[in-house]
Amino acid sequence: MTRDEWLQQFEDEVVKLRPHLAGSKMAYTLATQKYDPKAHPRELAREYDKAQRPQEAPSRNKAR
Repeated sequence: MTRDEWLQQFEDEVVKLRPHLAGSKMAYTLATQKYDPKAHPRELAREYDKAQRPQEAPSRNKAR
């Protein structure tokens, strides 16, 4: 897979997961930052999306 194909697959997956990035340079910038020819681009895009989602806050109710 060429670098351009890798970047395009990453961009496609990121835009699918985060539609607000469609048409912006942000998806391409992310792709170039995350580029790793040994990794699968769609999997890295999913990992990026998961890392950007808010973590659930721990419960404030403690068992008494």
